[in-house]
Amino acid sequence: MRAIPLFIFVFVAFSITQFSIAQQTQAPIPTPAQRDPLSISILERAVTAAGSAQAIRKIADFAATGTITHNWSGGPVSGQLHVQGRGHDQLRMETRTPDGTHLVLLNHGKGSFSGPNYDSTISPMDATNLALVTFPISFVLAALDDPNAIISTVDAEPAGPPSTVTIHIIRGIPGKLAQVESARKINSVAVLIDSTTFTIVSIRHPLFARGARARDVLRELNYSNFKEINGLVLPLAIDERIDGQLTWRMNLSTVEFNQGLTDDIFRP
Repeated sequence: MRAIPLFIFVFVAFSITQFSIAQQTQAPIPTPAQRDPLSISILERAVTAAGSAQAIRKIADFAATGTITHNWSGGPVSGQLHVQGRGHDQLRMETRTPDGTHLVLLNHGKGSFSGPNYDSTISPMDATNLALVTFPISFVLAALDDPNAIISTVDAEPAGPPSTVTIHIIRGIPGKLAQVESARKINSVAVLIDSTTFTIVSIRHPLFARGARARDVLRELNYSNFKEINGLVLPLAIDERIDGQLTWRMNLSTVEFNQGLTDDIFRP
């Protein structure tokens, strides 16, 4: 029987096995109601570097094609990629490899993944952040627009390159709930920004295990090969690492905006 893809195996392993987790140095969770002016200024410069807030807001959805190489348990496997998204929490990621089609669907906190030999759901705790794959600048702009989002600079981030600054964002949640550490952690994302170009070079957030020995692991998305497309500077090369292990690397060749995508294509 064909081995389950590594990036999908991570989710399955959370509920059916004891996952061996290396120690990760994680950024501190800021206290509620923080909106650090310096951090906001850096994020605003990142928005400007990507094009402009006005240009980003005009993007209702996107569709991109390219290639992807999965680091599966049996070794690297390459395939054709078609990825579509709306906002920062809807994503459809379809990979066609020699053994068939693999599909990830994420829709407003709900998600599923399927392939020739598997079909399962994604935890609601993970589904929203997992949709942060292709163009993280829309997530940053949404955080700037949200007065309830907690935004702070993380001092002395040991995991980031020396030329980056790390901004910690916690999506807006109700006031009392914002005082609960577990709620803040679920909604937290670290954004690494190049201190010279102000491009977003990486985002990091926890994934949550389930079971008696549940612990969270770190997911990283790294961005490179920035190109201007329709007035926006976007990354065309993206790789994902979970718990430090490379799971996939994609290279986009075409990107189109405002395709009139509907909720139906994202529903799990």
